Amino acid sequence: EEQVPAVPPPPKFEEPIEAVRERIAKTVGKLTVPREVRSWHPAIDRLLKQDDQRRERQRASSYPSSWDAPKFDTSFERRRLRVLNTLAAAAASLNGKFAVSDHEGRSIHFSFYQRQIRIVLDRMRHPRQRGHATNSTDVDETKLSLTILESYGSENARFAWQDDDQGKLESRSR
Repeated sequence: EEQVPAVPPPPKFEEPIEAVRERIAKTVGKLTVPREVRSWHPAIDRLLKQDDQRRERQRASSYPSSWDAPKFDTSFERRRLRVLNTLAAAAASLNGKFAVSDHEGRSIHFSFYQRQIRIVLDRMRHPRQRGHATNSTDVDETKLSLTILESYGSENARFAWQDDDQGKLESRSR
């Protein structure tokens, strides 16, 4: 007869979560997104080099294709990459790793001590108005939104910030 092991008692943490958050905030400090980036994180630099290759293919082609159009030439996309670069640097200051696993810089992952965190940094989505499908959204082409998802495979937001009437996402403090 196989015995089922006893359920261990719940873990006890010496330090309250508020103290942990405060310590992390002090370590990271105030994040500032620069207007001009001097050094790109390698994952973002790779995206920009791929963009250069697309631009060159489009320029060299007799029949330019939208497939070869650069993805990061708009002011919105350049801003998005600057915010990502700042977040990548902050993660590195906490011994975290930053990765982008697609060619459009939309599949964004951080890992801290074997814990994966997925974020969405993209155009702000708004629920559609009455008379439209309830699960559809409208996209604001100018406003940026940052969402930390509940878990690696989830699409549910744990935390979210976005541009609003009080200012841009970058001006939010902690």
